[in-house]
Amino acid sequence: MVFWDKLLQRRKEEKRFTDSIKDNPKKKYRPYFSLLTDDERIRAIKYISPITELAQVQNIQLAYGVRIENETLLIINNKIVREKNTDTGETLYHRHFIIMRGTSCGKAYYTSDNEQEEGKLTYFVPDAFAEPVKAAMDFYRNRSAHKVFEKACREQKPGIDVTIIIKATRALLFEQYKNSVNEQKKQNMQSESVSQPQPTVEKKVPKKVHKGPDPVAMLNREKEYVLRLCSRLEAKYGKAEFGAPAAEGEISQWEEENQVVLPEDLKEWLKFSGASKLKGIPLEFYPIAQFRKEQDYVVIGKRENAQIGFSIENGRYLAVENEKRRNLGQMETILRFWGYDAKELFAEEELEALRPVIEEHTMQMNQAKQKANMSLSVKDAMEYFFARNTIGSLKKWRSFPKCPVRKELVDCGLVISEPDRDGYYQWKPVEQTIPVDFTGIESKLGFNLHPDIKAFVSSYYYFMLDADIKDAGINIYPFLPTVNVGKYLMDRFEKESYAGDYAFILNGHFFQLGGACIDGDDSYILEVNNETGEVLAVEYMDKKHIKIADSLYDLFMNAKPGWYEG
Repeated sequence: MVFWDKLLQRRKEEKRFTDSIKDNPKKKYRPYFSLLTDDERIRAIKYISPITELAQVQNIQLAYGVRIENETLLIINNKIVREKNTDTGETLYHRHFIIMRGTSCGKAYYTSDNEQEEGKLTYFVPDAFAEPVKAAMDFYRNRSAHKVFEKACREQKPGIDVTIIIKATRALLFEQYKNSVNEQKKQNMQSESVSQPQPTVEKKVPKKVHKGPDPVAMLNREKEYVLRLCSRLEAKYGKAEFGAPAAEGEISQWEEENQVVLPEDLKEWLKFSGASKLKGIPLEFYPIAQFRKEQDYVVIGKRENAQIGFSIENGRYLAVENEKRRNLGQMETILRFWGYDAKELFAEEELEALRPVIEEHTMQMNQAKQKANMSLSVKDAMEYFFARNTIGSLKKWRSFPKCPVRKELVDCGLVISEPDRDGYYQWKPVEQTIPVDFTGIESKLGFNLHPDIKAFVSSYYYFMLDADIKDAGINIYPFLPTVNVGKYLMDRFEKESYAGDYAFILNGHFFQLGGACIDGDDSYILEVNNETGEVLAVEYMDKKHIKIADSLYDLFMNAKPGWYEG
């Protein structure tokens, strides 16, 4: 189907869906739990596999959704992606979902500034999906009952009857709903009842209970790092200025006079220093007497040309410059931004200290390139790629490559450092020393493995790899010492045919290497043709493929690792 036909078809489907909503503007969306059917599960796995490991999706069972008359949206919890802004240092968490409606699949995710599913949510869905998807995601985020159901579905222990759990969960939700309705009716009856006038008693406003990470604790942790960084900056940029702590009475008096409640972490900072000036990258917090109320926010300081303040409505911090606003989150985030920028003032010194290490890896890279050019070996090409990957990271971040590591994998042999403040570990690839016997594996597969694939899975252990080649961004799934090579290979070969019009796509003969993003479309699977050794980016939904490299050797020799320049 040509592009315009597909576009018109998509718009037609979205219009039909939107019209069904407009026809009944008072429609209520009823959240529910559901298990995927086999057909839905297969389609979900095909759709989701380019952006996660196949082993993680083989056990997909759970779906959340909302029912709209005769249509059903299934929302499948996929994964959390942790993103660190290299310019600001802010860490965001994107919780990904797969949305299925009929035979169509789509994506959605929300963004939060912490991993505990709290904070302001941002939805990215088609307009026709917006209202029902929001209802379902709010249901997923705010209900606790789903945890029992989700755990049971994932464990699938003997003796567990999921249908019973579904009924029990729905009964629990209905009970909660009934109680909330009865409580609302009771409140309405009380408010409508006529009685003798009673003396008004001022009610105390209940204090909001913060869910998720404690902003005061986060501030104090960041404050310790800031103080150490200030000491390091002192010789070059002057001593940081920290004024006398603000008194509790001074803080409460300002709140009473201005009818504004200060955020708890700001109060904590004022109790540490009533006024402060950080050097290097100038950041200043005013004394409380100089706080200034604007339209809907309070100015509390400045950073270079931007005013720093907090929202009167929700207590979240913001930077205002030339009437443009930028959300900053919490006080800890403001200090963290400053810390990342201030640390860059020492970039040249840190890079100079790492010069011998960079020179050593540069020599290894040149030797690996020369060796690979002579041998045409996949293993030597991988060694060349790893050397460039390390050099790029050392020059850009003054560290070896980093990644978040699960607790059970910290001691797998690849990690070479303690975690940094963001929970990221430095790592190095490790050469394999124990030969792999492919005889039994090939017998189970029912065909012989291509020599390049054999070399690939018997050369090195490593974490996730990111690179660019031609016009594609690719990622190669991690291969760890803890993996069972036989199971790994069985999982990585496609179990279903491509269902396209290309004769060379053979059932079960494509090795899944990772994912690819081409022209902004990240739904491609990076695969190796077991017969030819070619590396292809395959898009199963639209039945198309793009050749990425002639071989794995070609891929590792020509792909440019992230951050590598040269």
